[in-house]
Amino acid sequence: MSRIQELQIRHRLEEVCERFGLHLEDGKAGTGLLSFSSLSHLNVDCLPLTVDRASELASEFGLSGSGDGITLPLTGEVDVTQLEDELLSFLQHLLEHDPAAFLKRPETGRLIPDSAELVRSKQWLARFYGTDFIPQEKKPAVIDLRACQGPYLRSVDTPPLQILDAASQISSLPAGFRADRVQSTLDEGNMDEHLIAARETRDHQQCGVARDYANELLRFAPPGLRHVSFVNGGAEANEKAFDIARRNGPGGRRILAFEGSFHGRTLLSLFSTWNPVKRAPYQLDGFETQFVPFPVADIDDDPPIPAGWRESWSNPNGDRDSFGDDDPLLSVEIQCLKAAEKILAEGDMLAAIIEPYQCEGGDRCATRRFFHGLRALTRAYNVPLIFDEVQTGLGLSGPVFWHRRFWLVDAQGRPDGPDLVTCAKRAQVGVVLSRWPDTQPSHSHSASILRGRVHLDIVHPAVMHEEYVRAKLMELAQRWPVDLVAKTRSIGDAFAFDLPSREIANHLIGQRFYRGYMVYIAGQKTLRYRLNRSMTVDDIHLIFQIIDESLQGLIDQAGGLGPGLFDRMSACTVPAWVASVESLPRPGTPSFAAMLTQPGPDVADQVLKKKGELSEPVRSLGLERLGLSAEIRGPAVAEALRKVNAETFEQHTGVSLFRYAADLLGTRIRRIDAAQLRALSQEVEALEADAYEPARRDPLSYLRTVAETEGSIILIAEDPEGLIGMSFGAPLEHWWSVDGPRQDSNLCRHNTLYSADITVARRARGRGIGYRLRERSIKEALCEKGADGGPRYAFVAGRNRMGEADAMWAINKRFGAYEVATYGRQYGQDTGRSRYYRIPLRRHDRRQFTRNSQEKRVLDMSSGVFMPTGASHPLLKRARDLGVFDEAALTKLTVSNFITRPYARYVEMLRELAPEGCPHLYLTSSMSEMVDKSVRALKHKRSESQVAVGLRGGYLGHATAGARSLSDWGKEQNTQGFFDWPLVPHPSEDPEGCISALDGIVTEHGADKLLGLYVESVQGRTGAVITEQAWALLCAWRDRTGVPLVLSERTTGRYRSGKGMWWCDSLAGNPDLLLWWGGGQLGHIFSSDESYVSKPLTLISTWDGDELSATRSLWQLYACAEAKVADRSAQLEAGLRSAGLDDNTLGGMGLYRVIKAAPAVLDRMEMNAAQAGIHLSRTRYGWLVVSPPITVTAEEIVRLCTALSAAGQEFEG
Repeated sequence: MSRIQELQIRHRLEEVCERFGLHLEDGKAGTGLLSFSSLSHLNVDCLPLTVDRASELASEFGLSGSGDGITLPLTGEVDVTQLEDELLSFLQHLLEHDPAAFLKRPETGRLIPDSAELVRSKQWLARFYGTDFIPQEKKPAVIDLRACQGPYLRSVDTPPLQILDAASQISSLPAGFRADRVQSTLDEGNMDEHLIAARETRDHQQCGVARDYANELLRFAPPGLRHVSFVNGGAEANEKAFDIARRNGPGGRRILAFEGSFHGRTLLSLFSTWNPVKRAPYQLDGFETQFVPFPVADIDDDPPIPAGWRESWSNPNGDRDSFGDDDPLLSVEIQCLKAAEKILAEGDMLAAIIEPYQCEGGDRCATRRFFHGLRALTRAYNVPLIFDEVQTGLGLSGPVFWHRRFWLVDAQGRPDGPDLVTCAKRAQVGVVLSRWPDTQPSHSHSASILRGRVHLDIVHPAVMHEEYVRAKLMELAQRWPVDLVAKTRSIGDAFAFDLPSREIANHLIGQRFYRGYMVYIAGQKTLRYRLNRSMTVDDIHLIFQIIDESLQGLIDQAGGLGPGLFDRMSACTVPAWVASVESLPRPGTPSFAAMLTQPGPDVADQVLKKKGELSEPVRSLGLERLGLSAEIRGPAVAEALRKVNAETFEQHTGVSLFRYAADLLGTRIRRIDAAQLRALSQEVEALEADAYEPARRDPLSYLRTVAETEGSIILIAEDPEGLIGMSFGAPLEHWWSVDGPRQDSNLCRHNTLYSADITVARRARGRGIGYRLRERSIKEALCEKGADGGPRYAFVAGRNRMGEADAMWAINKRFGAYEVATYGRQYGQDTGRSRYYRIPLRRHDRRQFTRNSQEKRVLDMSSGVFMPTGASHPLLKRARDLGVFDEAALTKLTVSNFITRPYARYVEMLRELAPEGCPHLYLTSSMSEMVDKSVRALKHKRSESQVAVGLRGGYLGHATAGARSLSDWGKEQNTQGFFDWPLVPHPSEDPEGCISALDGIVTEHGADKLLGLYVESVQGRTGAVITEQAWALLCAWRDRTGVPLVLSERTTGRYRSGKGMWWCDSLAGNPDLLLWWGGGQLGHIFSSDESYVSKPLTLISTWDGDELSATRSLWQLYACAEAKVADRSAQLEAGLRSAGLDDNTLGGMGLYRVIKAAPAVLDRMEMNAAQAGIHLSRTRYGWLVVSPPITVTAEEIVRLCTALSAAGQEFEG
């Protein structure tokens, strides 16, 4: 068995365990171990799960138990799917017996371990980094997304680190972790097709999620913006905006930006970023952005706009000095606009770009007046104006777009706006809104587009805590010495303040993990905070409490208040860890003595809430030992409990006397049927009368109808004095006319138990009865079977009256409930509001409930590069239905800072598959970003270099200026490209001409001035193949000149060439960098030792990939590794040849082919394919691309070649 197969087995078994909140440890001799100690908290058959019972259960499901736990083979002849199913069935059995242990959500609040040694996180980071495989720059906590919720971030450790993310993943999570509406979208199946494939998004008319998101964004767009483009991140969005602006504006190359700005880390966006530490090492000569000062104002400043202000700046010859000089801020703004005008007047302009609110620059803003002047000025010089809302778009300040606060108008008083707006972060993808259409749309990630669309609904209309935050900031500033907390500002979901020095700011940053929150520095000495819509007032209060604790800790370390305080604080060193932070209180369990002192149900029910009830057989054994009859309960049994020997009792019954006493004294819950309900009619009516006012009581006839419904679950709770609670539930379809069920997309799917009523008597409230009724109803729903013997319910749903059932809503949330919708005018009252919720029960295995798409799919034989397993594949569908992709789909984690176990697994697999000679890796968020990051890596090592070289006919991407400049645009090279980078002949077509041209470039510039030579193994647009001889020629030239050789394997990587994982591994000679993009928001750069930059954070970008894309790619690798690519490649070659194609008309290799026949032949081939239900695409040159899934079947290839052959025969005839 190969190492790759071993990893697949380990990874898949780890994933199963993690979906149940468990951890697979390393066992002995090639095994994994699910330790019994990790299961010891569970109850099975109402008793604690013992080692013997766990071993017995394991064997019943085909698993093997040892002394330490369940042993799972990771090597040898292993059927991983069968083993996965056996483990899944075993854990499902445990879930059905003790659902609370698996479904109950962690409590919110801080959880701070006593030590900084996060052992399990450290182990996972070691697997992620390998031996310097990838830069070691991640935060120390590896994140368990399944356990994160709202604003709380939780690590995988035991005990975990749980902190409040006061930065909201650098403003990427406008609704926190696992947002309710995103969960609803997932559970309703709307994400299904996007989880298993990164679908085509470039044509909005064909991609419904892109069309819907674009249309909704345009509802909030300023005047004139009627077009939307999607890319993969913020820097790429700005690059796309630059490209659109250049093609529709004056067409120059100079960009105007502002001091303090940050626009990203791709080349043009980085060149337009003010911070010279970030920008200068990568600056290319002749492409410097022109910077002017940014007129910083107070966030609440809104000075009047002088008469004639817009008219003056709208005219290149306008009077700039007639607005007076008695207003210092106005004078600064005029000087800034004059500086901008000087640059604009010099010409050769591409665009002006500005952030409405400078976030990285220190949370700085300018006035509305200034932005009116800037808009007028750029109009005067016909220069496109770009508002970079990458960090502010989607409601950071309240409105969907921050610049809406400016209420821009032109000189005639008509509504106005920028020419382009860019968004990312909160938008989940890169977004460009523009006056002009994007004639070259780029790939984006359909799942992220869908998540972004859902977030747009969440952030609008805005519901914020701005006034509360402002009050807290005022208190904070007043509580501490003057100027310690300075320049407080708050707007929308953003607030910040300045500290006296960068050292003090960094000291507070250094305390963040053990204080219990996440925060980042901005500018030089600003701490910036980003709230999100999941935060409560209590959460915000905790943020300010932590700020106070951090300041107090630093002041104490500095020797207390007094003279020289700020200098003393600045000189302090941050303690590595402080273990004194108060964490969540852990409530204790009442003692046996306390229970017997108060032998009623009050104390006993507290125990039962934690420990659970006992089974009837155990109850009988205990009664026999105590000498009691079954009818005796309550205080009457106290004396018998006092007399019995606890040790002997436990030996006889298998349960502690303490737990048995609770069961005997406390409330018991049982399931009843319709007949039993009729027998309890009087008690039920009395309970309804006790619990509710007349208008809210359910008539007995209604309750009987519910009980008689097939699939109903009726529970009653009885303490020694009688009936104190009940729960009624039945299939959702029974409530088809009620708001909530009526709109639920699961209606008529027969997969949801609707919880119609949970009632608790007044005298029993506060004893946990509602919690136990909910727990038991979930348990019964999990165990309920359908007519086919399979699981009956996938969800529990219900309604809670807002304001009057908040306690029950809190209980439901503990079991994973999320809000689906709210409804007004309910309960017969104008003011009555209802919250409709859903509790997912089977995300770990929803195969029984997955919706089957009725869409008749076209066979896509052109999109295999970004959909390597097609639009659907059995293994990918299995992963989806087992919940593999769920957490990454629900939350877009900023993986440049934090990683998860799935992300570590993917990188671990890539380390085993890395191409020869390239033992290091960087990740990006897109294909085009690979070019820009690779250029930065090369320039970091070759600081004098300025020029990259490409091949004629090449294509490296088009979303960034770097990628466009290395691609061949023919006659449009000057307008489509950007940097003056030369293209040389293809070495397979003109070997001598290629090397001669390369040598000429070396002579002209010098080898040290060359960044590298970029080539494709198979050109995506032309199908030109680098032959073995050509590759040897290029490697020899690289060795002779020292100029790095960069290889793109977009068209051949992941086994597509038929020659292994990487085409280049089949040849002598290795590239210095290998670029590979396989779909989604994820690009890869494999690096040689010589080109690798190991220094942390040097080449970082905000997202640096995407967990969902990575997890999908991992499972695609599993599938592709088993594909018979060489066989299918040979079959495709023969089939295309039989269609009349020859060496002159057929390019490419393996499963990437380009057909370059006459136009009429190509048209007929495309038409015949379409008639056969097959999709083929065209290159820029009009040629046909055949790029099937790597998992393509022999039958599908026959189907394609038959259609193409018919066209060839027609023209031959």
